[in-house]
Amino acid sequence: ATAATAAVAVKEEGQEQEEAVQFEGTDEEQEAALRIQAIHRGKAARKEVQALKEQKRQEEPATAATAATAAVAVKEEGQEQEEAVQFEGTDEEQEAALRIQAIHRGKAARKEVQALKEQKRQEEPATAATAAT
Repeated sequence: ATAATAAVAVKEEGQEQEEAVQFEGTDEEQEAALRIQAIHRGKAARKEVQALKEQKRQEEPATAATAATAAVAVKEEGQEQEEAVQFEGTDEEQEAALRIQAIHRGKAARKEVQALKEQKRQEEPATAATAAT
């Protein structure tokens, strides 16, 4: 039997360190030990990746809560375009901004409907007069 060296993870004061450990065994036992170590390293790596993903997921809502995106209508050469604008604020400020935007969109929609109704009223007498002749 030959002596083999294996790296063993040792946690010391919150930090992982690898420490060389000598052990003796048959080639089959050494291969089994290496497989176990590989499985353990893989499991530790997956756990670390999962923790990083979870940390990122927890940071995303916080980021979204502090910096919201609003669509702002910009008139450019007679055409309306929407431009994304970033603003930061408390949840209360963001709710207020959203309410103001909703009120503005509602007012614009009512104005557009009124204009369409007026246009339709103006077209009706013209079509009625041409149909009568």
